[in-house]
Amino acid sequence: MSALSSTNFWRQLRRGLLPTRGGLAALAAALALAACGGGSDPAPVPPPPPPVVVDPNLALGNTTAHATILQAVPADADGGGSGGGGGGGGAATSLTVHYQRADGVYTGWQIHTFDAGVDPGWNNGHNVARNDGFGAVYDVPLAKTTGNVGYLFHKGDDKDHAGADQSFALLSGANEIWRIQGDGVTYTSNPSGASAPDIVTVRVHYKRFGADYAGWGLHLWAANGIDTARIPAGVTIDQWGNAVPFAQMPGHSASASEVVFDIPVLNPQGDNNRRALEFIIHGLAPNENDKDGRNDNIKVEFGNLKIVNQIGEVWIVQQDAAVYTAAPDLRSSSLSEARAVWLNKQLIKWPRIDSSGVVKLYHSATGQVKARKDEAVSGADGSITLDVY
Repeated sequence: MSALSSTNFWRQLRRGLLPTRGGLAALAAALALAACGGGSDPAPVPPPPPPVVVDPNLALGNTTAHATILQAVPADADGGGSGGGGGGGGAATSLTVHYQRADGVYTGWQIHTFDAGVDPGWNNGHNVARNDGFGAVYDVPLAKTTGNVGYLFHKGDDKDHAGADQSFALLSGANEIWRIQGDGVTYTSNPSGASAPDIVTVRVHYKRFGADYAGWGLHLWAANGIDTARIPAGVTIDQWGNAVPFAQMPGHSASASEVVFDIPVLNPQGDNNRRALEFIIHGLAPNENDKDGRNDNIKVEFGNLKIVNQIGEVWIVQQDAAVYTAAPDLRSSSLSEARAVWLNKQLIKWPRIDSSGVVKLYHSATGQVKARKDEAVSGADGSITLDVY
C-alpha cells in the first residue's frame, strides 16, 4: 500500500474508498505491521537495572544548605597542631619592641597587641617596661608561639602611624624590633645612624590559590616611588580601567604556585625621602574595582627589605593584607579551623588550597585524625586522593 498524505486520506475516506470505523482500526494495524517489516517479533527489551543503594550519610552531601554536619565528633584534645603563619617555625619565646618618639616623652604611651600577642582588652595596652638610649622598651607577652603579632602604639585615643594596625611575623627564638614614630618601617636592628637602603628593584611574588592570574593586573602611578624611565615600552600606567598585566612587567615568570614580576623604583640613596613603594593589585575589566580584598594600597617599606644586588623581595598572598618579606608558610594543621564545602556527593570546594600538590581527604568514624605540620597523618581510618580542578 502506498503512503498517503493526510489530505488524500480524508478525501478518499469521504468517497468511501477506504474502510471506516472498525475497518479503519484494522487498516491502522496493517500499516503498523508494514512499518516494522512485517509480523516478526520485536527485539527483547532488557530488564531495568537494579536500584542504586545510596548511603544516607553521602546523600546529605547534596543538601542545598551551606554546611551539613555528617557526624559531630570532638577533635582530639591537642587540636592536631597550630595554624599556619607567616615566617618561621618552631617556638618563639619572646618579643621585645623598642619605640622612639620625636619628643622623647613616653608617659602614658602603651602598646596594644592582638593575634599572636596577648590582647589586653579594648582601649588597654601593655606599659613601658624600661627605657634605653633609643626610647621606650616593651616586653610583649605572647598568646601563641608562631604567627603574626598585631599591635599599635597609643595613648588613650591618640594613636601612632595614623591608627593603622602594625604586624610582625614571629620567628623561632628571641624576637627584637625597633619602631620610630610615624615611620612605617619595622627595623630588625637599631636604625640609629643607618644609611638609606640601596635598592632599585622590588621583586614581587604574588600567589592566587586558583592560579587565575590572567584576570588580574597592576595599578601603578608616577608618584608611587616607581622609576618611570625603566617601565617597559608600550606599558601604560595610571589608568584604573586598564590595569597592567603581570606578563608586561620586567622579570615576569609564572609557575603553578605563584607569579613573579619586578617593579623598578627610584633609589633612596639619591633622595632620602624615597622610603617606600605603593601599588594596587586589582582585577582587569570588568572587575577593575576588585582590589583582592584590600581596602588600602599595598605599601612596601624599603627599610623592611633584605636587599641583595639592589633587589628587595616581597611576597603577596590573595586576600591577605600583609606584605611578607620572606616566603610565608601558608600551611595550616588546625583541625578546629579546617573548612571545606560539599557542593555535591563528588565535589568539595576547599578555600585557599594550593592546587599544585596532592590533595587527600582523611576520615575517621570516631574523630581521631591528627595532622601536625611536618608529621605524617595518624589516627585516620583511611584516605581518598582527590582530583583537583
